[in-house]
Amino acid sequence: MAQPLKGAQVGILGCGPIGLSALKCARLFGVADIYALDPLAYRAQAARAAGADWTGDPAGPDPVGEIKARAPDGLDVVFECCGQQAAVDQALELLRPGGRLMLIGIPETDRISLIIEKARRAEIRVLNVRRQCECTADTLALMARGLLDADFMVTHRVPPAGAGEAFEMVAGYNDGVIKAMIQFDD
Repeated sequence: MAQPLKGAQVGILGCGPIGLSALKCARLFGVADIYALDPLAYRAQAARAAGADWTGDPAGPDPVGEIKARAPDGLDVVFECCGQQAAVDQALELLRPGGRLMLIGIPETDRISLIIEKARRAEIRVLNVRRQCECTADTLALMARGLLDADFMVTHRVPPAGAGEAFEMVAGYNDGVIKAMIQFDD
């Protein structure tokens, strides 16, 4: 996957830990530009700090238009990282003909749909990505070599006794949380 990303115009829809991980890897593999959307301003800001060239709110006045003004031919790849139908719809609007839609987010519903007219006419390639399949060793190797840093996503550290509260914080998107780590003392 790394080689096809070199020089690509990329979209990241959803800037939680999964979207930020996709963003960092895309930057590592030499993409040209990254456009990131998230409704939470602090997550969009984290995406900008992690290397996004442009960030915005998917529910803003015209995020698709703003991205297309910067990438008029459309994006080569869009990583849908939030599991939302609206993000899948935006991805189809953002992709260039022949572009790739990477479905990474886990929807809360049993089904999502594609506007088949757009997907078919533009020959969009859709790939479902199961995040943990055979990527852990490669990711750890990149981290060990100092090529990939994920520490910036850890916004909260809590002792084991605070685990329940940490899970509630993450589920409720409270207190500017991106990633809460349960930290055991040595």
